Amino acid sequence: MVNERKTRRIFNFSLGIALALAFLFGFQVHGVFKLLENQDKLPVWLSRASSVFSYGLQANAEGFSEADLGVLKEVLALISETYLHRDDINAEDVIHGAASGAVASLGDRYSRFVPPPDQQVLTEEIEGAYAGVGISIIDRPGVLPPYALPCEIANGADEYNINFVSQTTGVIVVQVFETGPAFEVGIQPNDVILCVEGTNLRGGTADDAVAVLKGPENTDVNITLWRPSIQDSVTFDVTRKIVQVPTVGAKEMLTGEIGYIRLDSFNNVSPADVRTAVNDLLFQGMKGLIFDLRNNTGGPMTAAQQIADVFISDGVMVYYEDTTGHIEAFPSNDGGGALNLPLILLVNGNSASASEIVAGAVRDTHTGLLLGETTFGKGVVQNVYTLQDRSGLVLTTGRYLTPGHHEITSEGLTPDIEYPLDPESLRVQDPAIGDFMDRLDGLNLEYTQLREEMYTYLQDHDYQRDAAEDVMTDWIDTGEPPAEFAEQPALDSTGKSVVESDNVSAGEGANESAVEGASESNGE
Repeated sequence: MVNERKTRRIFNFSLGIALALAFLFGFQVHGVFKLLENQDKLPVWLSRASSVFSYGLQANAEGFSEADLGVLKEVLALISETYLHRDDINAEDVIHGAASGAVASLGDRYSRFVPPPDQQVLTEEIEGAYAGVGISIIDRPGVLPPYALPCEIANGADEYNINFVSQTTGVIVVQVFETGPAFEVGIQPNDVILCVEGTNLRGGTADDAVAVLKGPENTDVNITLWRPSIQDSVTFDVTRKIVQVPTVGAKEMLTGEIGYIRLDSFNNVSPADVRTAVNDLLFQGMKGLIFDLRNNTGGPMTAAQQIADVFISDGVMVYYEDTTGHIEAFPSNDGGGALNLPLILLVNGNSASASEIVAGAVRDTHTGLLLGETTFGKGVVQNVYTLQDRSGLVLTTGRYLTPGHHEITSEGLTPDIEYPLDPESLRVQDPAIGDFMDRLDGLNLEYTQLREEMYTYLQDHDYQRDAAEDVMTDWIDTGEPPAEFAEQPALDSTGKSVVESDNVSAGEGANESAVEGASESNGE
């Protein structure tokens, strides 16, 4: 009885919103009236949608007005009543589309709605295992070919569309896990993913790539990449496997006293892996550590805090500011077990998020030095919410500040010792690199000149017009149409195809009668 009264209130509210909008804006509400009159006969999909938005109305009254949510209900009502293909409506697509649009309207590149299959993938990443090819990727401007690859054309790209070929954003491979299948076939860091199983990724996001790269274990996926180092594409068939994300990608003694650890990713098991690696190197006589966070795009904030604990003996590691402006300090909890040795962190432009939490903590607490290039600049924190249908919401809910109260977003962290790896800097530092660059510059110039010559040549040749001219010339010279013309079916006066048969035995009159009968039938 209570549910019935609640449902009645919901529909009465919707009716009130519809009448108000009709009065103010002249909306046509006939369909809404009819829908509300037959509320017990609502389509299943709309009943489900109504319940979702009704729930949201109760739960989020402070954030959105009743009129705001009423608009959504009215849209659903009009779709149900007047949409031409309403019988084909998929409830999940409607609800997920509305949710995705709501999050996209925030204009926050880090917040997103995650459908159930992708939410499962996200959970796997946090837990540290998934079925895929074993790479870490990021979307950002990169070196892309100035023309459409064959796989892109096969997937529907227009090779002459300047807006397509001029896109600069690509999905770039930043790490290839040595335990994964991508390493086995030869995929390399800095490769740019352009095609995956019929999907073009030029101009796409890392999430777009993840959606097609991951899949059931032991299934194959075809991947075409652009390799800037050779200015050519490479294609691989990769068999998906369960990939245990190797949080510690490398651990070794560089000398008898200097240890080296490369952390490839942050997940729930990475703090324990780092502590184990540190203890192993200490056992081997380590007196100083180089901790490599280059190309590490981050992970859970809790993992970053626990790893910072390995190095920081005292003080605040990071501050967290929530949506209300409240700032919470997270102090070290090492319990006296911090490393307490000379420490250098390697960072670059792909060191992001959790990597920047650790780097900022180490720098501002004077625990160690940063060496390399300015970090990515992602100082905001996302919470991952699992919704009632097992879909997910990744939502920016706060930001973090370094112990020195420095904000990281956009600007990133500037290393104490800057050591850029751009080609021009390397040209100065290493004569061998300068020689390589000079040779590459010559090849690039020749490549550019050849492309310009080819385009100029193509502009002077209209191959389709030439083909039409050849066909027409033959037609005029012989007086006979081409064979393709003869294969076109004859049409009657109504525009219908007339199929002639040599097997009619009733004679010409029967044929005429048959045609006339067909015409009369078509007319009816």
